[in-house]
Amino acid sequence: MNPGGAYRHPEWKRLYDYLEPLLAVGMTVSYPEIEAWMGLDARTPRGRAQFLRCKREVLLRLNFYFQNIPRVGYRIIEANEHVTSSRGQLDRGRRRIQEGVRILVHTRVAKLTSQQAQVHADALARMSRIHNYVTVERRPIRQLEKQCRLPSPGIDPAQ
Repeated sequence: MNPGGAYRHPEWKRLYDYLEPLLAVGMTVSYPEIEAWMGLDARTPRGRAQFLRCKREVLLRLNFYFQNIPRVGYRIIEANEHVTSSRGQLDRGRRRIQEGVRILVHTRVAKLTSQQAQVHADALARMSRIHNYVTVERRPIRQLEKQCRLPSPGIDPAQ
């Protein structure tokens, strides 16, 4: 923090300045802590946008990733958890793409002009290819994820 009560703006920079020297794997940051350090509630649209920007900067500059803990805050995950977290992002994206394809499949095409129908058919073909790619590529990613998991503490890997 800056001496004399001056704060950096936007708020994500203030939060970044505060968090940077404290970051460690396994660290949990609660919503009240984020609010106190950033000066905004991370559960409001503006506060969330500012926190997400800070989260992105922490990932890009320091290689730490914040995983959400519902109704609590965020936890910095271990390096071996990054593949699992990344796959979760892919799965969420796949579900959104699947919903996009579903919307296009269930369009009343008869209500469209010929030009609109052509644009619709092109969009459906492209979205279907994207969905197929994400679905097919998901399988090897899951296999990689299984290979990256470390044994739980207290379990002998030789067993």
